[in-house]
Amino acid sequence: MSLNLNKDNDYLLIEHSETSWSQSDFDALKELLDAEEGTHVILDLSACNAIASIDTLQNLQGKAMDANQSFIILVALEQLGQFDEDMAVVPSMTEAIDWFEMEDMERQLMAE
Repeated sequence: MSLNLNKDNDYLLIEHSETSWSQSDFDALKELLDAEEGTHVILDLSACNAIASIDTLQNLQGKAMDANQSFIILVALEQLGQFDEDMAVVPSMTEAIDWFEMEDMERQLMAE
């Protein structure tokens, strides 16, 4: 299990460098997010060719949305079909940042 953290001014980039994602990885992610509560997140799973616990990622993403936080998942293009089309899942870092910026603009407009 390998989660690398990179803090940007606006979001936390969490990179997973192993080729599979399991329930134990999700547990480690949950623990990390509890420590970084209130932070926008981009979770990079692009190195993974096997992703388990997609439903738990979806639940976590839903909780982030309920808290008015971004939680964007970056996966390899081949993995996109595994995810619900309503989820914030993208195939490139550029698209992840764009998605985050769009959600940030929405939050700003709703606050006015």
